[in-house]
Amino acid sequence: MTTKGLYILCISLVWAVYSFGQTRHNVWLRGTLGYGISEKLESDLEFQYRRQSGFDTKMPFRHDLMQSVRNWTRYRFSDRLFVSVSPFAYFKHYRVVTQQGDHIFKPSREFRFSAALTWKKEIGRGFEFINRGAAEYRIFNNGTDDVTRVRDRIGVQYGFENFSILVFNEFLANVAGVDRGHFVDHNRIGTQLEYRPKSQVKLRLGYLYIDRLPLKGETWLHENNMSFNFMYNFKTGG
Repeated sequence: MTTKGLYILCISLVWAVYSFGQTRHNVWLRGTLGYGISEKLESDLEFQYRRQSGFDTKMPFRHDLMQSVRNWTRYRFSDRLFVSVSPFAYFKHYRVVTQQGDHIFKPSREFRFSAALTWKKEIGRGFEFINRGAAEYRIFNNGTDDVTRVRDRIGVQYGFENFSILVFNEFLANVAGVDRGHFVDHNRIGTQLEYRPKSQVKLRLGYLYIDRLPLKGETWLHENNMSFNFMYNFKTGG
């Protein structure tokens, strides 16, 4: 892919946030610091900050949406299979702004414990099939019952030089702690461009379209989300 092609792709991702006539427009920012403990064992410290549009505007930086800090520890059985465990994560959730005044409500807090298994398979020259399944136990401070949620992401990734492009779908379901009407949590359809300027640095630009049913809501929300991720690894392990 040429530089011109990458430029067109980035512009297309930005345009997608403001298209399709959707009412929700968000920006997701993530920074991750990684450390290779050994050749097979790695640990990450992840920080997230999300902003959302207001009641009367599509500008995605208008109000707070979410802040979090999370630790991941990952063990690689091979280059194609690894397991990840998050023994602790802290989230601060702000109310989704769907009507005037929603942004003044105090945020709720969540503690989360997660485990995930990721499997990759080469399906052609430069192409990989990627499947990531995970389970999460969520504890809230706002009177909501504890929730057990499962999620599964299926995608295809194409890599070339220092770049890779991922296209995926991720389905999230609540299997405990909610009524039957909230079994489906949300679904994500997305694409992501990754650039590796150095072996220790990764930059990711992505877009996600989400259909979501809030835990305390009865109306489905439709969201356009732009994501920007920065990752730095202090040591490669070994």
